[in-house]
Amino acid sequence: MDKSTDWDKILRYLTGECSFEEEMELLEWMNRNPENEEFIHFLELIWQMEPNSKIEINSDDAWERFNERYHFNKQAPALAKTKGYSQSIDSRTTRNQKNKILLNWYSYAGLAASFIIVIAVAWYFTSNLSESLQTTAEEIEYREIRTEKGQRSRIILSEGSVIHLNGDSYLRLPVSFNPGQDRVVYLEGEAFFEITRDDNIRFQVIAAESVTTVLGTRFNVRSYKEDPDVTVVVADGMVSVGYINQPAIEPAILTRNQKGVIGRGYAPVITDVADLSIYHGWTQGELVFEQEELHQMIGKLERWFGIDIEMLADEGALEGRRLTASFSERQPVEDVLQSISLVLGLSIERTDTSANTYKLINKQ
Repeated sequence: MDKSTDWDKILRYLTGECSFEEEMELLEWMNRNPENEEFIHFLELIWQMEPNSKIEINSDDAWERFNERYHFNKQAPALAKTKGYSQSIDSRTTRNQKNKILLNWYSYAGLAASFIIVIAVAWYFTSNLSESLQTTAEEIEYREIRTEKGQRSRIILSEGSVIHLNGDSYLRLPVSFNPGQDRVVYLEGEAFFEITRDDNIRFQVIAAESVTTVLGTRFNVRSYKEDPDVTVVVADGMVSVGYINQPAIEPAILTRNQKGVIGRGYAPVITDVADLSIYHGWTQGELVFEQEELHQMIGKLERWFGIDIEMLADEGALEGRRLTASFSERQPVEDVLQSISLVLGLSIERTDTSANTYKLINKQ
């Protein structure tokens, strides 16, 4: 970590206010070194502490190390002057004394955020992690690929791997991979990966809080904003699925025809998959539904055809109505919607031809 560290971005990450691009940049930094990840995890633990929790720090030693590195003003941060705080800092403390500070935590989010930074700096420079947190890797040049609703894209990487990007998705990846380093990409949305095998260099997909790690295989990752979990389905080979910043939860191993669901702090849930086309069919131009309710289907239909669908019905009235069907990308959107409407007892209206907006109305 150097002088250009964007603390504002870290604070926005802790408070859940950073943009997706900022989160991806921070996750990339965490992924470069396990101790970077450990540092952010420490901040998260502090942020989640109860108001009366305490942490013990030798602030004099920590601040002296901080000053030696960055030549800041040679005094400890004036926390005692921060309005709204009450803490047990002894104003008579000198640098030669070995006093330890007990910091009481309060629930003022704005002040707590800046308070966390001081605590983190103290812990960071008291520990032996400072050197490893300084990034020595070369700056990596990235490219970003976005697909709109109704679009799908095929990307061939510099080392021969292929990525199929589904509609309404975002992929961030290096222009070229550095020799000898892990191949890491960042995903929001859905993508199918065909990874060239390299027994010495891993390929990693970071989606939300999950990381999927492989050497060479074919697999699908789904992680749209509205999805509460990340879903990984393996077509060939073997992958590891785990969390980026929760080392206490062991990653799970998936093999061919297995699905892993991870998210919300739970251990990955592994199940077998009888029909891979349900998850991979979109790469072959097939839209597949398997016992899906209408609210689950609408997102897929919107992304597949590049349309907007308004549901004019009480979801409770549609409960229990499920559909199993497959459609080709060559079929017109009106034909597909009419077929679904007939099966589920709905009627369909096109309300705006220029904006491709449709209404589904419950007839029952």
